[in-house]
Amino acid sequence: MQRKAESPKITRSSGLKVDTGGGIRNMDTLAKWIEEYGVSRAVLGTATVKDPEFTRKAIERFGDKVAIGIDAHDGFVSVDGWTADSELKAVDFALKCKEIGATTVVFTDIARDGMLTGPAVAQTKEMVEATGLDVIASGGIGSNEDVELIKTSGCAGVIIGKAIYEGKVDLAKCLQNV
Repeated sequence: MQRKAESPKITRSSGLKVDTGGGIRNMDTLAKWIEEYGVSRAVLGTATVKDPEFTRKAIERFGDKVAIGIDAHDGFVSVDGWTADSELKAVDFALKCKEIGATTVVFTDIARDGMLTGPAVAQTKEMVEATGLDVIASGGIGSNEDVELIKTSGCAGVIIGKAIYEGKVDLAKCLQNV
């Protein structure tokens, strides 16, 4: 995979903190990303739902270098690359993750992701207030105003993707307001 070849170069030569996620389903893969490739944080998603014991051990070993990815649709956790819905309510699931030591969740409203239609402020705020976790908001950011709006949820951070690529968010301007 090209992604693996690129990661050490990015982390070691740029000085940037790099997070990664997707397809991390066992301790060997997780350890490689963190210890060998030097990522600052790995996000566990489907594995957290399907293998809570792996998640507990991962958090025990790597602490805050592990975040939990909660991809939600209509308030419920989706898994397997958003192809399957679970019966788990997103907030309840986050609380279970907190019980096993998680401190950070990446909360994505998958109906908004890549749509540039605005963030899920109310749902993110509910996640922040109900769990006390550091919540990184994801999905729907389409403007600098959306970045300011999601801040009102109390989230610890925000992921901006498509809006940067399409020139709809001025990252330098956002960083001035941090």
